[in-house]
Amino acid sequence: MNYFENFFLQIPKIITACCLLLLIGCSDSTLEEDVEANAQEEFIVAELTTGTIQAEDYDAQNGISVVNGSKVGYIQNNDWIRFEDFDFSGANSVSVRAASDRSGGTIEFRAGGPSSDLLGTVNISNTGGWNAMQTFTGSMNDNSNNSDLYLVFKGGSGYLFDVDSFSFSGSGSTPPSGNAGIPSDLMPNCNQWKITYPDGSEDKTLCGEGNNEYFFVNGSGNGIVFRAPIRTNNGTTPNSDYVRSEFRERKEDGSSDIYWNTNGTHFIYVKQAITHLPIVKDHLVATQIHGNKSEGIDDSMVLRLEGDHLFLSFNGGVLRNDLTIKRGYTLGTVHEVIFEVINGRHYCYYSEDGNLKSAYDSGSASSYLVKDGSNSVLMDIDYGDAYFKIGNYTQSNANREGSNANDPDNYGEVVVYDYDLDHTN
Repeated sequence: MNYFENFFLQIPKIITACCLLLLIGCSDSTLEEDVEANAQEEFIVAELTTGTIQAEDYDAQNGISVVNGSKVGYIQNNDWIRFEDFDFSGANSVSVRAASDRSGGTIEFRAGGPSSDLLGTVNISNTGGWNAMQTFTGSMNDNSNNSDLYLVFKGGSGYLFDVDSFSFSGSGSTPPSGNAGIPSDLMPNCNQWKITYPDGSEDKTLCGEGNNEYFFVNGSGNGIVFRAPIRTNNGTTPNSDYVRSEFRERKEDGSSDIYWNTNGTHFIYVKQAITHLPIVKDHLVATQIHGNKSEGIDDSMVLRLEGDHLFLSFNGGVLRNDLTIKRGYTLGTVHEVIFEVINGRHYCYYSEDGNLKSAYDSGSASSYLVKDGSNSVLMDIDYGDAYFKIGNYTQSNANREGSNANDPDNYGEVVVYDYDLDHTN
């Protein structure tokens, strides 16, 4: 990192400002109106707590610099940034996109001042490079009447980390209670899916299907539970050693399985929570795009949890490297995910604040895009025989679990609260 490079990046802005003052000859009243408009714009940005807040959109700072106009960098111990008139009510967790080529440090979220009310902390570790952004999470409280939010940076000597953005999660992401009795009560089109159970059997007639131990409505009446126990008498699906309780997409009328190619636009949205993992091999896939296995595609893009590491996998690293969404995922955290394929270009959106679907529908979901560095196109590849899957594909079996197989507490589980899909050629 180079201070001179950062300084020279600011010269065009300085020249532009000077030219405006000297050549345009604005009146005092016009300048006051411009200042007021800019202040109002900053105020609106600072209140976007339901989405992703860019770190460089601060109202005040101490010690830091903005790097390439896109992130806060040159951070040292006790530096801080401030967001004025900030609404963090209801927040119970915070996620931060950050990178470090050194030992990292800690971000303290405080209200009212750099040493005032502590709302929560997030620990940032080495990510392997200043541009290798990862998501780090921490718990939050909203026990403060102050509305100015401070991010205070703590650590050892030298530069600690760079910060791209942060977002809060809270009660707004928790689905309201419902009154569903059976899974099809929560399915927009119960003909459009079939389910594969952990014993290897399939069910293609889900309309009116009652609850069973693998597929049932939760106690709140607002979610479909997909449970896959690890047992010695489990069956598996062809070409897989693992167990699942998982939907597979079919034609809208349920007449047959559907297959599509990556031309056009293909979209799936899921609101879900991963609620339980196997004891030994604590890995699970929830939401995936499946492709043509004979073309070497197979599980082309999947949302995968290993321990507390939530990430995207692209056919197990065959198509491209894994991409971290967040570390520190807590079981039961409700989240929204969108997979979108547009003429071979693969995109993913992720959120824990409960607002992704409405933002996407209004065309304002760009802040939720999962990016590889600055690139929102995660993979550009064409293939056929594709289809969506949602639910629970538990990445373990009785052999992997050993003596823990048949333990009643040894299972993978996902609760799906809402979903939607669409294909446009």
